[in-house]
Amino acid sequence: MSSLRSMKGINARNDANREQFGRHRQFSMSRAFVKGVVGFFTLQFAWILWGFTTLTGLDDNDPFWTLSEPHLQPFRSTPTPLQPSGHFNGYAVFFHDLTKNTSYHSRPYTSLHCVGENYQGGDAWMQRSCHFRFLCFNVSSREFEVYLRPVDNSLQEMVTLPKDNHHPLLMDMTSSVLHDPSTTASPIFLEDGTSVNSVSLGGIRPEWIPFSSDKHPLKWFPRVVNSVPPDKYYALEEHVIFTPFQSTGAWDPSRLLWDDFFPIFNLLHMFQLAEVNGDDLYREPRYKQQPLLMRMVSEESALPGACDDENFGKNQQCVETMNIFRQLIGHSKNELSHISTQLEATLRLFDEEVAPESNLVCAKDGVAGMGPLTSRGVRNLVQGRQTTKSGNNLGRGGLFWRFRNYCLYNMGISNREAEAVQTKPSIITMIRTSESNVDKYVNAVKARFSTNRMVQIENVDTDQASISDMINTVSRTRILVSTMSEATLLALFLPKGAHIVILRSSNNNDDDENVVKEDLLMNLSHLVFHRLSIKDVDNAAEAAYLVDVLDRLINR
Repeated sequence: MSSLRSMKGINARNDANREQFGRHRQFSMSRAFVKGVVGFFTLQFAWILWGFTTLTGLDDNDPFWTLSEPHLQPFRSTPTPLQPSGHFNGYAVFFHDLTKNTSYHSRPYTSLHCVGENYQGGDAWMQRSCHFRFLCFNVSSREFEVYLRPVDNSLQEMVTLPKDNHHPLLMDMTSSVLHDPSTTASPIFLEDGTSVNSVSLGGIRPEWIPFSSDKHPLKWFPRVVNSVPPDKYYALEEHVIFTPFQSTGAWDPSRLLWDDFFPIFNLLHMFQLAEVNGDDLYREPRYKQQPLLMRMVSEESALPGACDDENFGKNQQCVETMNIFRQLIGHSKNELSHISTQLEATLRLFDEEVAPESNLVCAKDGVAGMGPLTSRGVRNLVQGRQTTKSGNNLGRGGLFWRFRNYCLYNMGISNREAEAVQTKPSIITMIRTSESNVDKYVNAVKARFSTNRMVQIENVDTDQASISDMINTVSRTRILVSTMSEATLLALFLPKGAHIVILRSSNNNDDDENVVKEDLLMNLSHLVFHRLSIKDVDNAAEAAYLVDVLDRLINR
């Protein structure tokens, strides 16, 4: 009996020991699991942090690191930024001496990315647009420069030189490889001595194809330097983008907007250099980048009717108009930062007694190539003439909307969107100029709606009002009444859902220029387009018809 009790006691103790061992083992496994999970997430966090540091360029050896946005500075081991050394055309510059940074791992060679290649030989430059990573301007030679990477030389030799009695590689590299013009044996350079990477500095118009000169004045590419890149230069801030261009009609504000500024925005947007802080383009955007425009004048032959055509005599008017409207495209409002030519560009140091330590001013990014990017385009060319039966702007409504918001942001005008259209009273804006005799229409509209509290009449005189006041008024207008020429300047800034009524003479329906303008206005998809053909501006019946149209638009 006692032995039985003893065995039961032993079994009970064994059971207790096994239970205790099981709990201990379970606890150990749980603790190991917790440690594993913590270790895993710690490793993941470290990997994410490393990736974030790499992707956001937080490398202390980055030659542009001191120019990054201030909110990134706390992540840096050396948070103290450089002080500006001076300014270039009104933009701050910072002197960089890479010889003093022995830990810097590479030199700032230029990388190239081009789009638009059509493989049509001599005309491909009209369609091409390029993005340069590291583009410099030499204030001594008055030229832009890019710096050939060693790998570009190697690839060029592979493509152009026969190897072991075999033909060269049949591979196109014009979209990503810089080519050295000094390689005279290379078949990849054109007869006029220009690179196959060449682009058009301005928008192409049909009357400029072909051009009588051996080298077209719009055809351009930076000077290619096949040597060690500079180790001393003055750097622009990271968000400033070198944008060389040639203005072909800036004396006319409408042509400046659509033949110069819109293709520049199109070019920036194409290479994701007109991005916003935030994903919602239909609210208040915050644009990060800023173009530094430099007007490239031809030292050989000028395009007929262009700004630098001395026989045309519009150069001073172009300069004045560009500087009045420059804020639209995001060019600095600083009084020193006027849009200069490459011959007038100025590097000034704050310490005037110290000579510049380099002739180079460099930007992290640069863009060029506006040929097909205007509102008129070059796709519809037939034997040098532009066909007007097919439009060029179909499907561009979203791009035009982004351009509108970009301009409003640069002007400091609130992006009012559809709320402005729904507000009361409804605003009817009449555009008047010294050249458009529309007084009878203005008086008829006033007589009809002056006592209507739900309607507000605004008059904009483009000869007197400032650009800021005109755009501010139009941006909150529900119905805009205008002739064709003024509409192409201001219609862009109407809010979503607004109406535009064009007073167009029925005598010039087939005019090519009006067809081009109409194609633009009809494809501004954020507004509703109406055309009212008129025969006689003094015809009271036509004025009454306009009033009836406006009455229906207000009450629809």
